Amino acid sequence: MRIIIIGISTSAEYLINYFEKKHHDIVVIDKKIEKIEAITNQYSVSAVCGSGASREVLQRAKVEYADYVITLTSVDEINILAASMAKNMGCKYVIASLERRDLVNDIEFIKKEFKIDNIINQNYLLSNTIVSQICYNVAKKVSFFWDEKLILSEITISSNSVFLNKRLMDIKPFLEVEFLIIGVVRNNELLVPKGDFILKEKDTIGILTTNDKMSILFSKLDLIHNPLKSIVLVGGGSLGESILIKLLKTNLKISILDSNLNKCKYLLQKYPNINVICANASDINSYKDLAITDKTAVVSTTGKDDINLLSSIIAKNYGASEMISIVETRSYEEVLKGNALTIAISTPQVIAQSILEIIYYNSNHFNGSHYYAFDNLILKTFEFVVLDDFKYINKNIKDIKFKSGLLVGAIKRNDKIIIPSGNDLLLKDDILFVLSQNNENIEKIDDICI
Repeated sequence: MRIIIIGISTSAEYLINYFEKKHHDIVVIDKKIEKIEAITNQYSVSAVCGSGASREVLQRAKVEYADYVITLTSVDEINILAASMAKNMGCKYVIASLERRDLVNDIEFIKKEFKIDNIINQNYLLSNTIVSQICYNVAKKVSFFWDEKLILSEITISSNSVFLNKRLMDIKPFLEVEFLIIGVVRNNELLVPKGDFILKEKDTIGILTTNDKMSILFSKLDLIHNPLKSIVLVGGGSLGESILIKLLKTNLKISILDSNLNKCKYLLQKYPNINVICANASDINSYKDLAITDKTAVVSTTGKDDINLLSSIIAKNYGASEMISIVETRSYEEVLKGNALTIAISTPQVIAQSILEIIYYNSNHFNGSHYYAFDNLILKTFEFVVLDDFKYINKNIKDIKFKSGLLVGAIKRNDKIIIPSGNDLLLKDDILFVLSQNNENIEKIDDICI
């Protein structure tokens, strides 16, 4: 595929890193020559320096031959104009990123009038991710599949973890809970572990289990926090308000801390039942009136990574049970990941994951798949139905010769979800949940086998 990305950002870099590994033809457009030089020195991409909303620049990028144009600049109007021009000049499919609430409220109108195929809203994606994380306040990240009956959680192995220096084959009998470790990230490399794999400190692992087993498992791992009673949102901007709107449906006591007086007045007038504190997020004394306890989660959405990091540290000192920080840069993400009580949600990673799903659904590949951002890497998941003609029907999983990097994570059998072992049989009409590290060309169930 030929893919043009307008606006070099961390989100763009996530996408470029992925597309390059898949040997796609990538073109980047940006007005700043230093960004162009940095990205072309690091990746095998073509580049055009200039505005993505310029017809002449789009012509130089040969937009008429593009399968996808993705606009990721920091200016919503540029993203709309660039995407619209690219579509009218012959690009097959265009995706625009929008952030401003007044524009987001008119997404369907903008798509129709400007002929934009898809629009992603950063705040919508992030607020959904954060609220899900708050409601399941365990681990570093929680994702849901099969109507939330199947849960994939990430944890980082600490110095006192029960997983430390253990072989995978020894862990499950010890914990006596059905679960599966689907991958390990060590030194930024994704590994698909086997039974003799030994877990080390600072490894990030993905744990797949069912909803009914999750609380038991995390209780045994000492990862269950006290049930939350209150939420503190540090930052009352558009993202903070998006999260607030979703949290109003819960029984949690909500407080917002923001330094902008006009913004605080607006929030207090529109949401009279919440506690609004107008103060500086970097001032430790600002947190005294927030009544933070060990049943409080603090969510930092100031738009500045350094302030979010500092806010997490202050909240921890006040005894908060959970800190969630939005991060824009990888350096701060790594720092926050080192804090055992802080959950770092990467804005660029969430955006990149959403764009990858859009592109994959609109390509000519099998559409029963999703992308999952695991740590700093991307996994793909597939769902397949076991039909009569599958050559391994009624066989044990251990007897199936899977392609390298593939793992059957779960089986849905009628209303029951099974976390499989090697001795589980595959039966007719079973639905398989398959995870893939590096297999792109999978369209049917037979493609997962050698």
